[in-house]
Amino acid sequence: DIASILAEVVLIGRQVAAFSRFLESRAQPEALLLLGDPETQARVFLSTESLNKLVPLSSALPNTMHVDAQTGLVAHTQLTSRVEWLTNVYVELETFCVQRSMAKAMALDDTNELSGWDSAVISDVEARAQGPMVQTSSCVGDVFFVAKTALEHAVAVQQPRAVEAIAQCVLEAFGEFVRVMGQQAVEKWADVASVQQRILVALNNLDLANVYLQKMVDEVRIRLNTEWARLPETDKTKGQNAIDSLSAISSKLLQAQQHSIDQLSTSLLKPCMRSILQHSYRDIKYVLSDEEFNDVQSDNLFQQRFNLRIRKLGHQLRPRLLPSTYTLVVDAMCACLVYDWERAIRQSKFNMLGGMMFEKDVRFVQLCLEQEAGGVLRAKFAKLVQMARVVAEPAETSVAGVDKDVRALLANRVDVQPN
Repeated sequence: DIASILAEVVLIGRQVAAFSRFLESRAQPEALLLLGDPETQARVFLSTESLNKLVPLSSALPNTMHVDAQTGLVAHTQLTSRVEWLTNVYVELETFCVQRSMAKAMALDDTNELSGWDSAVISDVEARAQGPMVQTSSCVGDVFFVAKTALEHAVAVQQPRAVEAIAQCVLEAFGEFVRVMGQQAVEKWADVASVQQRILVALNNLDLANVYLQKMVDEVRIRLNTEWARLPETDKTKGQNAIDSLSAISSKLLQAQQHSIDQLSTSLLKPCMRSILQHSYRDIKYVLSDEEFNDVQSDNLFQQRFNLRIRKLGHQLRPRLLPSTYTLVVDAMCACLVYDWERAIRQSKFNMLGGMMFEKDVRFVQLCLEQEAGGVLRAKFAKLVQMARVVAEPAETSVAGVDKDVRALLANRVDVQPN
């Protein structure tokens, strides 16, 4: 069993490192006292030349063997070559186990068996999942368990070369993990519910993976600093740099997450937000008389329809997504809505009263989506707010400080004479 052999190799490596530190800790204080007396130093400490006369060099012993002037111990003995061989064996075994275990974890991923994903998300239907929904699949926890176990083994061996090699192996393995997660978002499936499930679960997995990654890097770094406290600073620096290099995985996860968001926008969010906007705008106009303005003030059909539809959509998406993932999806929903809304407004006619009502509608929609996202979306609505200002204020003040393309909306004002 490779796992059992690997555990034994790690244990041997840890014991050898502990034994070496024990010898150095006992020898160094005594050596410092003896080195203070030149006569004692010459009588007690062997020189490298004397060592070579006592222990003739052969193929069985490394030709770099010498006496350490700080401890008086013989350095680079046959034990050193054995430790190097043991480290190489460990790296080969651990690399094989990481690659095999991660491939197995991804092959046995249970996305297709998750409960609560039978129905598709539809913008105009108040539909909730039947029973609790499982939002992430098994492979995320499995691959991070494999990675963290391997890194803890490498730290236990207490050889910088081992940590660097295993960190690089983990980086490459996570590259395959990101590829598999991204592939889930583009695979073709027979029904809409399956397509949505693969994309949304992949989004959740990638979001959770980023959380697990930071936690793993922090915990392994703490473990390394604790177990390597007595190792040379150069060794600790190499180990810390190798662990910190794992943070590069985060950018790959974010790229894959953005790709999945784009896929979700194309397949679900854009059609849903377009449908919501079209439904909300039915029979709505922005050229209003005083009486019509007062009626809309008391009974705003656009805001009522939009609020109802966006809540329905939120009630379906929220149980399917992790809280942080849901915030990202609402941000994408907002981008889809704003794009279509800006196009629609450029084709609409206004007077100043209608512009004032449009400005209220923009503020209302922004508030609805901010409540869904749990954050501020002011930047997303910046251009719509400028557009509302152009159509809601007197012509001589509305164009001050706005973009040129937004200023062109002034031509849609029926109460403003063209220059």
